[in-house]
Amino acid sequence: MESLDGIEAYFAFMNGKEEILYTITHERETRIISKALTQELRQNGYEVYSYR
Repeated sequence: MESLDGIEAYFAFMNGKEEILYTITHERETRIISKALTQELRQNGYEVYSYR
């Protein structure tokens, strides 16, 4: 993730009332909370790593 015009920007994405992922711009990370999204990304060939 890159900051926007030098300003750190943090985003969270929701599916209804469930948070499914969020970004930590200063760490250049996107963290996926949703197990279903993690599984779908892996099935489509994306590498998803656990941060814990």
